[in-house]
Amino acid sequence: TAANRPVLNITGPVSQTGYLIQLGVYGNANDANKIKAKLLMLGFSPSVALVPGGAYSVTLGPIVTQNGASMIVRKLRSQGFSQISVRYVG
Repeated sequence: TAANRPVLNITGPVSQTGYLIQLGVYGNANDANKIKAKLLMLGFSPSVALVPGGAYSVTLGPIVTQNGASMIVRKLRSQGFSQISVRYVG
């Protein structure tokens, strides 16, 4: 499904390790899905996951390189996203 696909191959390959871009944690699925819809319109394939405590996390990636993640973060900020965090997974 679209919710399970990684971010589009904008800056290089996607893998199981790399930089995970989180765009927020929301108290309900409806709010998380609104952000997901905005990201889909920008050409991304975000994931929404239920996290401990019953909140919903919206993420992209993981992105293989730090440079690739930085490019995506810049694009997201230019589109008005401000609550962005990036962490390395792997």
